[in-house]
Amino acid sequence: MEGYLHTIIGPMFSGKTSFLLHELERFARAGKRVILFSGDNREETPVIHSRRPIYKGIHIHKTRCASAMIELAQQYDVVGVDEVQFCDENLSQALSSLASNGKIVLASGLDQDYKKEPFMTTLGLIPESEKVTRLTSVCQKCGSLNAIRNVRKVCSNERVLEGAEELYEVRCRRCQ
Repeated sequence: MEGYLHTIIGPMFSGKTSFLLHELERFARAGKRVILFSGDNREETPVIHSRRPIYKGIHIHKTRCASAMIELAQQYDVVGVDEVQFCDENLSQALSSLASNGKIVLASGLDQDYKKEPFMTTLGLIPESEKVTRLTSVCQKCGSLNAIRNVRKVCSNERVLEGAEELYEVRCRRCQ
């Protein structure tokens, strides 16, 4: 099997995780061995935050460590990584290596923070990717279907403040 890397980026609430799960489920139903790594630390056990149920054929492991992903992925055909913006700086090299070794790799994450600063872990995947999908969300102020900005609703100077609707909303270019 020829390996490749597909990176899925976009703002919060754009369906990145649902898209990733849909693709991984297709591979699992086709008989491929599938593992999904989650970089989300909001829960003690591995949890994928999506409105889409997770297919039983997908194994889930919680880690942000690229070297652990390489080691654990060896027995699988297809590798998914969710919330890549939280992973370590070696992620691009690790996922590229997996793809070069015949693995199908799908990675999803935010491309920017609430200050419009890029997440370099995510953007570092783009030059290594055979395919890149950029999703948009719905502006929570005007209803535009082209929302690309994450807007924080609470005061905090921390770059990463993990949460969802209680902390963030998404807006279009005009309403940012």
